Formats: sequence, structure tokens, C-alpha cells
Amino acid sequence: MCAGGLVICLGSAIIASAMHKEQFIAGRFILGFGVSIMTCAAPSYIIEVAPPQWRGRFAAFYNCGWFGGSIPAAAITLGTEKINSDLQWRLPLIFQCVPAGVVVLTVWFLPESPRWLLANGRDAEAKAFLTKYHGNGQENNPVVALEWQEFQDSIKLDASDKRWWDYSELVKTHSARWRFL
Repeated sequence: MCAGGLVICLGSAIIASAMHKEQFIAGRFILGFGVSIMTCAAPSYIIEVAPPQWRGRFAAFYNCGWFGGSIPAAAITLGTEKINSDLQWRLPLIFQCVPAGVVVLTVWFLPESPRWLLANGRDAEAKAFLTKYHGNGQENNPVVALEWQEFQDSIKLDASDKRWWDYSELVKTHSARWRFL
């Protein structure tokens, strides 16, 4: 999420300082990358960290944030309407850095997801997280046991503990090669 926020701020800076159409388009392109990173990272984090009974609600609340953000964006655009300079269109583009900047500054205080902790060999921390936030402090809570087993199974299935550059599964079998092409 931090990387996405930084890319958004970079794209916004390029757009807001644009003197030519090409620079503006390049800034929008970079901004789009940042939004894509954030759009993938934030809901994934929310779903991994939220207790199972709250995941859908938290993900829906996150998605409502896009519409909640469009209201101040429209208000800022409306507020700059009467400015008779380049700031009329530059200010709304500068202000889109604010939410991304908040994410960049606050993401460091968020705990790692238990799935990531487990995949990186930090089992005790993952178990402590699940116990504290999903099991009401009870290590033997059935929700904790279920999630622990699900995480272990999905890590084995997805091979998320293996090297990221190992693409051998794409060409191991005839059918895999056919699908790959």
C-alpha cells in the first residue's frame, strides 16, 4: 500500500506540474499504476486481517470509500471553479495526494497479515495475531484453529512460500503449456 501511495503522489506531482499535454498524459499513466497497486493491496489486506464474520462488511466499507472520496473531490473542483489561473485545475490534482499521503504515513503502524507472517516463517506472531484479533484472546478458539488450517493449506496450494520467479508450473505438462500459449 505504501508503494501504491508513493506512486500516486508521484503521478499527481507530474500531473500538477504539467506544462504540456504529453507530461499530463504521462502523469495520468503513472497515477493509474499507483491506483492499481492500491486497489489490489488494500482490499487484500483488509480481507486477510478482518475476522471471518466481518470480512464482507469491511470489504464493502472499503469499496464505499471510493464514492466517499468522490464527494470531497467534487467539492474541491467546485471550490476552485472561480480561480482565474492554472490553480483552477491544478489544485484538485494536488489534493488527490492527500489520501495517498495519509496511507503512506499510517501504513507503517498496521500489523502484518497473519497469512504473510505464516508464509514467512513467523508462526508464533501469526498465531498471536489470530488469537488476539479473531479468537478473543483464546488460543483454542475454533475460529483460530480453522483459520490456521486454512492459511497452512492455502500456502501449500498456492506455494506462496516459494520463489516468486519460479514459473515452471506454466510449462511442466502438455496441458499447462497449451494454456500458457
